[in-house]
Amino acid sequence: MRKEDVNAIFLKTIQEFGQTPQQINRGDCDRFAWRIHELIPNSKVYETPLEHDVIVGEKGEEIVVPTHFFVKIDNRYYDAETIEGVKNYCELPPFKRSGIPSKCTLYLVEWI
Repeated sequence: MRKEDVNAIFLKTIQEFGQTPQQINRGDCDRFAWRIHELIPNSKVYETPLEHDVIVGEKGEEIVVPTHFFVKIDNRYYDAETIEGVKNYCELPPFKRSGIPSKCTLYLVEWI
């Protein structure tokens, strides 16, 4: 799918939700990811399922991994705040806000 088409679908879906992208990611990321999957059937839905999952940060600190749903289209990861996509899911804003290093390995559930 063309990048322009993906961007248009994300923008339209954000408008349908009637929330800012940050609000979607803080409470409706699951519904948003599944809606995107309905609109872009070749997408895959992923989740970090355990909010109590902890990883060790770059300075040895413990970081709680937030629960978050997002999608993968081709070789890029997307959520409501990241309509351009990123190559590494750890670069998605909810993970960055949590202090998760940009190069990480998180436990993911691939739903579809």
